[in-house]
Amino acid sequence: MNAPQKLCCALLTLAATSAMAQTNYPDRALRLIVPFAAGSATDSSARIISTQLSTQLGQQIVVDNRAGAGGAIGMQALVKSPADGYTIAYAGAGPLAINRSMSANLPYDVEKEVQAISQGISSPLLLAVSPTLPVKSVKDMIALARTRPGQMSFGSAGNGTVGHLAGEYFKALSKTDILHVPYKGGAQAAVDTMSGLCSSCLTRPAASRPTSPAAACVALPSPAANASSRFRTCRPWPNPACPVTRSPPGAASSARRASRGPSSPASAKKCRKRPSRP
Repeated sequence: MNAPQKLCCALLTLAATSAMAQTNYPDRALRLIVPFAAGSATDSSARIISTQLSTQLGQQIVVDNRAGAGGAIGMQALVKSPADGYTIAYAGAGPLAINRSMSANLPYDVEKEVQAISQGISSPLLLAVSPTLPVKSVKDMIALARTRPGQMSFGSAGNGTVGHLAGEYFKALSKTDILHVPYKGGAQAAVDTMSGLCSSCLTRPAASRPTSPAAACVALPSPAANASSRFRTCRPWPNPACPVTRSPPGAASSARRASRGPSSPASAKKCRKRPSRP
């Protein structure tokens, strides 16, 4: 059984409502809310999983992109939906953990209104720069940013997302002044980085992989390089030529890992465990 099939079985076992406990569940299409824009890494993995889940359940899975506010808009749509097992959200650390530390007025309460189902995937964050910049390593990036305080920028999937916090952490470690530009998804940040409108971005491989190799972002040497060898200029980790990425306490953590997975309204009840399908 491959990973998507295992996840589908986990969803069938854990996702739940009183309707799920019935033998005729599901008897109609399910709605999968993705709190980020189409084309983002979250959206891409959600669509792969929804295809497998649809096959397992024998019902259509409708992906509903509700982007904005760092995932808060999509999560609000989740908690306002009926807790009948037919609406699930696919979210990560930003909407589920970081947002509540950044805003006192979130339109949803994770602890009271959201029930986590299962971890979906874990993927690295890439620090990628525009091909128009004379940058080939994290060391080059830091040196250039220090000569242009406040003039360079980094894009993320939105305020409060993992990419945003990783970027702020990178700035603190490297003692640079780089402007944060929030987008509604990592794909938009990557597109603007490719075109030069944004100096850099912190995003995931799925969002920053170009349709044309000539338009690629330059993924800087990082821990993610080993897992993302399709990006040009990536070198094995650690990179001996870059003392910054070689040093664990420093900006070596320019690539972080982030996890995401499905959730349902907290009032949804757990279903009875079902045998896994082969």
